[in-house]
Amino acid sequence: MSESEIQKPDSMSDRFIIIKPALIGAGGKLDFNIYVNTDNAGRILALQQGQLLSRSDHDRLVNSGRDVYVSRRDFALYQDHIETRLARMLKQDVSAEAERLGELVYEASHGALRQVCERPEKINLIKARRVINHTARVIMRSDAVLRVLLQLARHDMTTFTHSCNVGIFGLGLVGSFIKSGQRHDPEELGAAFFFHDLGKLSVSRPIIAKPGPLSTREWEHMRQHPVYGERLLRKFGLLNDKTRRIVLIHHERLDGSGYPSQLHAADIGSHGRMLAVVDVYDALTSERSYRPRATAIEALTMMQSEMRHLFDQEVMKRFITLMAPRADKAAVG
Repeated sequence: MSESEIQKPDSMSDRFIIIKPALIGAGGKLDFNIYVNTDNAGRILALQQGQLLSRSDHDRLVNSGRDVYVSRRDFALYQDHIETRLARMLKQDVSAEAERLGELVYEASHGALRQVCERPEKINLIKARRVINHTARVIMRSDAVLRVLLQLARHDMTTFTHSCNVGIFGLGLVGSFIKSGQRHDPEELGAAFFFHDLGKLSVSRPIIAKPGPLSTREWEHMRQHPVYGERLLRKFGLLNDKTRRIVLIHHERLDGSGYPSQLHAADIGSHGRMLAVVDVYDALTSERSYRPRATAIEALTMMQSEMRHLFDQEVMKRFITLMAPRADKAAVG
């Protein structure tokens, strides 16, 4: 699958992207234009690129109760600004401002994955990898920030939102194993988790968005997305062979019913087992064109009952503990 065949999301047609003005910070010059919705004039230019963002202007944007936007053309500049603020905050006590730091981490991660999905070019993957490294360090350092991130997870139908959630959930799970004495590389694993569905960009958009069951031919195409993802990462020289393999096997299942290679338990390493759990959980709890989203408790119950044979039970136990603030773990056994 060539890069020219990669499908762009429907959101490419939208000229504006909603942002969070509270994360911009007051006192500096804007690198991008800011727009707001109004009752009478629709979306208007509120602050211009190069303008000093005063405290009063900042607070007015934050407290307006209206959607705030940047143009798609300026989104990369907004994303660079958020990443710079995140890197600066990481030099401080990360637990002191857990809520604000968690919001910055999610916004930076979500935006980085959006850029990758809309333009899967090496420069965007490298920038996303840098944000992923920041995210991994924060999660390993602060349980308080991780709790904020778990609550911030969105559940729309976009590949970049799903990938962002899976990356955060997966890093939380890795952190649990590290705390029990196991050795893992969270930055390398984080990249595999965040990039796990990169291959879906090479699957026809109508197949991704189809509201009903896929045909045999469509399903065969879909089942190749782990292969496409691993191939793209290899093409750009991202991740090592071992980590790229995690992307390749994230749909394999312990009983051999997965794809693309129908591997069995002995051939699926611990990291592939972790990724399988968080990937399915987020898929179940996210909006889909063919079914309503499940609640956290419904998803975990389903995974522990009718899907139990597919997942490593030690991984499931740790994941249920991780997600305890979002679901009653006693109810899922």
